[in-house]
Amino acid sequence: MRSGDDLFAEADRLEELGDQQGALRVWRELADRHPDPVALCRLGWLSNKLGETEEAENAFKHATKLDPSFAGAYLALGSIAIDKGDYEEAESLLRQLLRIEKSEGGYCLLGVSLWGLGRNDEAEASYREALAIDPNYEEAHYNFGVLLRDSNPAEAEKHFRKALDIDAGYGVAHRELCWLLRKQDLLDEAEAYIRRSIELRPDDGWAHIYLGNLLETKGDVAGAEAAYRWAHEARPQWAFPLCSLASLHEDRKEWRQAAELYKQALELEPDDAVANMLFGRMLIKRNRRAQAKVFLGRALLLDPDYRKAKELLDSLN
Repeated sequence: MRSGDDLFAEADRLEELGDQQGALRVWRELADRHPDPVALCRLGWLSNKLGETEEAENAFKHATKLDPSFAGAYLALGSIAIDKGDYEEAESLLRQLLRIEKSEGGYCLLGVSLWGLGRNDEAEASYREALAIDPNYEEAHYNFGVLLRDSNPAEAEKHFRKALDIDAGYGVAHRELCWLLRKQDLLDEAEAYIRRSIELRPDDGWAHIYLGNLLETKGDVAGAEAAYRWAHEARPQWAFPLCSLASLHEDRKEWRQAAELYKQALELEPDDAVANMLFGRMLIKRNRRAQAKVFLGRALLLDPDYRKAKELLDSLN
């Protein structure tokens, strides 16, 4: 039987060679025969990377039971909770981490979880803590920019540009900077950033949506449609690209095509507040007020703070 050290060295070597499945098998064997927090976290990080989220969570939780002071496991569990949209659980885990160890990564992820809970002032304070520890932490600059992009776009732009000064290959920072520049009508500069984002992250559906929005603004309807169709083909269970395509047809008063696309979007995601609002908006244009009320009312049930849905619904009363 191989020793724990031999198994660790073998798994590490296989990861270095790019044999992730082989490494995963050895990490599993090591975690089963000689469990320790480091080996369990290595198993967790690789299994999470390969989409085995439940296995990753179990490995990280096992690590915290073996050593309740093992900070890395809490950081990983907090990140997984954020990815699942469980921001309350993420906050709890990350506060446990920060009681053990003050780190820029911990404060940054805590900021993301607080933003997800709508506690923006606390999120801002957490990002500032992260940047006080490491002023060149690009992830904190990026997430700080996301927090500020609606309330303080000028400051958000500074943080996105700082993130890119630190890491020119940070694809999502290119994407979000495009969004801000488009809103300032700096369309050519915005297009350069979004195309660079797509070069760096070709599978990012939101980047293709942003490109479609930008091309639509520039009057390139065919280009916008191609971008939205790419996003739909890449993520066929996502309603938003279909809504974007429907909106293009709506703008051209191609009502039948628009209605079909909105219906397809709502079949995929019936609880999407935006899709319900957009279909209701189109029905108002078609003077189908009773039907419009149904979809706008549903949008407000799904998101009681949805201002646009409320304005449209009020206009019908």
